[in-house]
Amino acid sequence: MFIGGLSGKKARFTSCNGYMKRIVKLKAGRKYRFTLNSKLVNGSMTAELIGHNKQRVLLLNEFISQENLSVNKTGRYTLILRFNSASGEYLLDWEEIS
Repeated sequence: MFIGGLSGKKARFTSCNGYMKRIVKLKAGRKYRFTLNSKLVNGSMTAELIGHNKQRVLLLNEFISQENLSVNKTGRYTLILRFNSASGEYLLDWEEIS
């Protein structure tokens, strides 16, 4: 079972395996703070942000729940949420910081 929001920023799930991709548009010359609040009963999950050159620029999980990112190039980034036998819920949010 997977019940999520349209933007991919939050969901509740039971015994979830696999991944979900979303496109995130970020602007150059700005800093963003990404925060993952996960309440997992079982399993694990990660949130990755993949940049223009297919390199991972950010990784969040149950151990690293917050990270800042300085964006050098405006464009589309790929957000990948990966689930491994995960049950629980998450809330992923990002905001521009100065």
